[in-house]
Amino acid sequence: MPLPGRVHYGEYPQIEDGVGMVRRFVTEAGKMLASDLSLRLTANSKTLHGTVVTGQLFFPILSRHVTDLNDKLKTRFKVVAVENKFFGEEVTVAGLIAGGDVLAARQSIEGDFLIVPELACLKSGQVFLDDMTIDDLKSELQRPVAHGGPSLLTMLRKAEELSQREQRASISNFS
Repeated sequence: MPLPGRVHYGEYPQIEDGVGMVRRFVTEAGKMLASDLSLRLTANSKTLHGTVVTGQLFFPILSRHVTDLNDKLKTRFKVVAVENKFFGEEVTVAGLIAGGDVLAARQSIEGDFLIVPELACLKSGQVFLDDMTIDDLKSELQRPVAHGGPSLLTMLRKAEELSQREQRASISNFS
């Protein structure tokens, strides 16, 4: 079924059921991509090359918007749908992805950084449901890892931050 329009939700955003979160993401992504704000915020966007993982349910929506972002800003983000092995393949939401699920998809991960779903890091914003931390993933994958936040814009800003951090680390390694 198509995603209900914003008016369908009335005054109550229904964030808890996930559908409201998707509607909010789609609405905000559309506004961001239609504006020049994103161009002003991303001076080094052409150097951004990384992977964004999500659940299988959100994958088509996120992929569509990331493709538009890549086209507009010349970024090179790859979106990967992670299979949930922790709870079982019938669980397809991004918020229940475990760190081990991300590691199982490591062959699909490319680029200089990894963005994981914000809601998958339920424990203190840094720990997955299987007790793997973002730092554990960083160590295992040998690349910076962070959650992307609730919107396409926050994901883009986090990617810029990770890329800049990686560039500074590379420079200090040569010093």
